[in-house]
Amino acid sequence: MGHLATLTPWHHWGMATQGFSANPFDVTNANLRAGTADREELARILGVAFAEGKLDDTEYEERLDSALQIKLLGEVRTHLIDLGSPKELLKRPVTAKEKATELKRVRRKRNAAIASSLGTWAAISVLMNVIWLLTTIGTGDPQYYWPIWPMLGVGIPMIITSVVAWQLAAREERKIIGGADERPQLPGPFTN
Repeated sequence: MGHLATLTPWHHWGMATQGFSANPFDVTNANLRAGTADREELARILGVAFAEGKLDDTEYEERLDSALQIKLLGEVRTHLIDLGSPKELLKRPVTAKEKATELKRVRRKRNAAIASSLGTWAAISVLMNVIWLLTTIGTGDPQYYWPIWPMLGVGIPMIITSVVAWQLAAREERKIIGGADERPQLPGPFTN
């Protein structure tokens, strides 16, 4: 899971959620008092289960009525235990603001990597050209333009680094936006 989720005071199984005050699936929290936010989160999860067809109308209404009256976090489990794994149930959708923030971070990281590569190349190119120019002026004869070789020697890996940084950022952007991470498979003898 990326850094998109807002962490709460607890995280379990590598997940984070914002709705519950503590992990309702952890038995040590069973006797903690449930608050309004806990009841609202339980109602949200039941609504998702209903929308996915896991609950019929009658069962959804019964569970929702009961959910809005829970007193302890331990009661959450009885409403959700047959609807899926705790990790699935406690997952919350990422907001548009969180996506935009994460996209900005990825793009800044990509731009910094490219700028760093370009800056290194530019500094080496300027240094080599100054040495070449001073040598040419000092001898009075036009010299062979040798700076092209160190410029190419640094420039080619810089281009490769920039392309890789761009591709990694594009992959992260697709994950954030919700697109597929995998490239399309070409037909061949070894594909499924």
